[in-house]
Formats: sequence, structure tokens, C-alpha cells
Amino acid sequence: MTDNQTAATRRIASPASSTHVKCIAFILVVFIALSTFHLLFTWKNYNQAAEQEAIILAQSLEAMIHPEHLAELSGSPGDMEKIEYTLIKNDLIRLVQTTNQIRFAYVLGLRDDHLTILADSEDPDSVDYAPPGLLYTEADPILRDPFQSGQSVLTPPYTDRWGSWVSALVPVVHQDTSQIISVFAIDFSTAEWRAHLYRQMIPDVMIVVFMFALLMIIFYVWKQKTTLKQMSQVLAYEEALYRNMFSQAPIGVALVKGCHFVSQTIHGSPGINPMGEKILGRSNEALGSITWPDITYPDDLPSNLKQFEQFESGLVDGYTLEKRFIKPDGSIVWTDIHVSRLRGLPDEQDLHLLLIEDITAFKKGEQKLIESERSKSVMLSNLPGMAYRCHYDKDWTMQFVSDGCLELTGYHADQLIANRKISYNQIIKPEYRDMLFQEWAKVTTERKPFRKEYEITTAAGESKWVYELGEAIYNDTDAVEALEGIILDISDRKSAENQLRFAAEHDLWTGLYNRSHLELILNRDAHLPLREKRAVIGINLSSMYA
Repeated sequence: MTDNQTAATRRIASPASSTHVKCIAFILVVFIALSTFHLLFTWKNYNQAAEQEAIILAQSLEAMIHPEHLAELSGSPGDMEKIEYTLIKNDLIRLVQTTNQIRFAYVLGLRDDHLTILADSEDPDSVDYAPPGLLYTEADPILRDPFQSGQSVLTPPYTDRWGSWVSALVPVVHQDTSQIISVFAIDFSTAEWRAHLYRQMIPDVMIVVFMFALLMIIFYVWKQKTTLKQMSQVLAYEEALYRNMFSQAPIGVALVKGCHFVSQTIHGSPGINPMGEKILGRSNEALGSITWPDITYPDDLPSNLKQFEQFESGLVDGYTLEKRFIKPDGSIVWTDIHVSRLRGLPDEQDLHLLLIEDITAFKKGEQKLIESERSKSVMLSNLPGMAYRCHYDKDWTMQFVSDGCLELTGYHADQLIANRKISYNQIIKPEYRDMLFQEWAKVTTERKPFRKEYEITTAAGESKWVYELGEAIYNDTDAVEALEGIILDISDRKSAENQLRFAAEHDLWTGLYNRSHLELILNRDAHLPLREKRAVIGINLSSMYA
């Protein structure tokens, strides 16, 4: 499972997993609580059973002790000379030797309110031997209970000079007086006592461990089953996702093996998506029976094969190419293809991934743009002047000028752009500069086109009349971003206008103002409030030469 699939599994399973974890935790807590209760209860039962067995054993052994012999003991070292002491001691030694679980057997007496050892089961040469009359000073207070209650007692673990013990105490009653004359005691080693209980607990502990292991196995199997179910859901989701992506992709996607299209995978899935079929104009089955060189435009095939050979030989991992495919009806479709190697396939097939994008509309637009640029270039190159784009400043700093600027101004385009050699404002004759700037300020405010005639001085010092037609370009904030327009050479027109005006106002023979011009002046003066009136004296020169 990939990292992405694992993450997806966690996302899908997170709500259910939280509930499952809580359920598992609850079951474990209940199991541990029940197991603990069971073990404690069993331990208590085994301990009670062991206590009862110890009491019964002590009572059984006490029956072998003769009370009349004990009655003869005084609880002093002098008892060692008495035959009763010898008989009792021999009985105690035999009891310990014949009963493995007993470590000590002894008889306690109460003399002057002090616990005294009357006899024990140890050999006189043993380091653990207690002589008769020995005061048991460190005795646990519970050892006095049988003297007081007359009941058999099993002590909890306690420690004295001989070690740590659990003792069973049985009072010895005089047959005639019914008085308690001593207490018969047997000692069990605390370690052996507990070891015996532990050995009894082993089957119960094993059962709990087995049940816990079984529960863990059940949890593991359940978790694996849940994980597999979640993985199946993830895989089903991803399969649906990728299948929809494949079928609804806005570009063509195709599997290719060598020069052949793969119409169908080994599991029956289509190898070419619907958009790929639409772009190439063929169905999946039709593409599966042909090769991509068969439908490649002949002029594009050599370059395509060259790149494909490099790709096949491992020199490149993929390539991109613009090429044309031929549809069944003979029409051409321009495409942008991307070829890459498919890696990590379980069946280790040498498959390639082909992405096909239809760029026919883009190519047509590109061709139209080329034609438009060509037409614009032809128009600008034949324009009797120049086209421009400039900043809105007093230098009219040029951003672009057409090639016609050389013929118009005598300066090359790169000399005018960014004022590298001269600004356009310097070319304009001084008497027009302020007027033009004011006119531009007016039309930009009113958002009207600019039209004006003025004179410039070329690089050769020649004076030319030009006609400028332009408009302002505004940005998103309505500020003037640039000025664009054309500047036409109208010197010839101006010359023709001047000649016509001269001919209309002057006599062709003399070059003087003619009668029509003078009458026009007089008529204009007649409407003026002048004190002195001007007059015209006419001389008919024709009569002088008649």
C-alpha cells in the first residue's frame, strides 16, 4: 500500500476507527478487571484451602502428643533430664521427618506470662536448636491467641530469629482439668508456602494468559479484516476516481506499446480515453489495429521518429512535440503530445503514456495572428510617416516607433526609443511644443482623439509639416498609461495648399495682391471701429499697355 493510500485509508476509517478503539479499550479493561478479580479470588480460595489443610494437619499431629507428658514439663533447662521431654522431642523429630512441608515442630508454654519453648524438633547440635525454657521474646502477639481463645490459629507470615514463617497453632488441653497447658505449633517456610500457592495458581494464570492471547488474536484478525475492508473501500474509491479522471479528462490519454496503441489492458480496461478518441477521430478498436506512424502527417513523421528512437533507447525519459494527425476523413488535427514512460507496473510491460492536447484552434489563431502581424507590418512599412507609442511626458519618450521614423525624421528607431539620442519633443519646432502639450492635456481629460498639424525639424535640418492622429491609453485606475497614434508627413499637401492660396490672393503677372484679396481686407476693416479708414487705389495697367 502506498503512502497516499495509507493516508486515504486513515481519513476514511478515522470515524469508525475511533469507535473501534474505544470498543477494544473497553473490552480490554473489562477483561483485565475480570481476570484480576478471578486471579485474586482464586488466590484467596487456594490460600484459605492451604490454611485449612495446615490447621487440620496441625490438629492431626497434635493428637500424637501426650498431654500428660507435657504436664510434667516445667519449661526450664532441667526438663532435659526428664524422660517425658525425651519422648516429646523424639515425637516432634519424627513428625518433621515424615512431613516434608513442615520445617519446625515445637511446643510453647506460657510461664510467668512469657512464651517459653518447651520442646522443639531440632537436633541439639543444630544451630536452630531451641533448648527447653528458652524465652521466645520476639514472638508475634498472635502466638498468644490459642492460650486465650482455645482455638487453633494460622498466623500470617512473620519473622523471628530463625527466619520467616507461617505457623499453625493448636492448643493442648489437659484431659482431666480441661485447661490449656501448652500450644503445639508447626512452622511452614513463608517462601515455600507462597511457592506452593504460586504452583497452584499456574493453571489459572495460564488460562488467563491463554484467554488474553486468544483475545489478542481475535482483535488482530478483526483489525486485519477491518483494514482489508477499509483498503477495499479506498481502492474502490480510487479506482472510481481514476476511472472518472481518465474518462472525463479534457485531454487525450492513451497507452502505447512501441508504435502501437493499446486499445485494452490485460484486465479489460480501455487504453484510450474518450477525448483521445475524439481528437484522433477513431474508436478504441480502430486505434488498436493501427500504429501512430500510420496516422501521423508525413511532414511531421521524421522528427517524431527521431525523438521516439531516443526515447526507446533510454537516452531520454520522455519528450514533447507538436505534430499533426490525419483523421479518417482526411482532415488535419494539430496536437501537442507528451510521451513518458510508465514505471512500476506489476506485469512489467513496456508501456508508454501518451497525452494528446488538441491545439488546432490555437494554431489557427496563431496563423491569423501571423497574418495580422504581416498585414500590420506591410501597412506600417508603407505608411507615409510613423506609428508610435510613447509615455505621457513632456519629452514624449518613445516606447515604440515604426520603421517609417527614419524617412520622416531622419533618425533610426533605436535613437528615438527611450530618448537614447534625442527625444521627439526636441524634433518638434519650439513654437509648437507648449501648444501640443496643452492640446494633449485637453483631449486626455475629455477622452477625445488628438488631431493636430505642426512642424518638425529632421536630422538633416529640413523642416517638415506633419499631421498627428492619436489617443490616450488608460489603465485600471483611469490614469494615462501611454499615448498611441500615427504621425504622417503632410509637407507636400501643405506646399500645394500654399501654392493655391498664393494663386488665389496674388496676380500671376505681377505677384502683387489681386483685387479680390484687397476687397476682402477692406470689407473686414469696414466692420472695425477704426478712426482712420484705409482705401485702395487701383490702376488699370492693361490700358497703359494697350
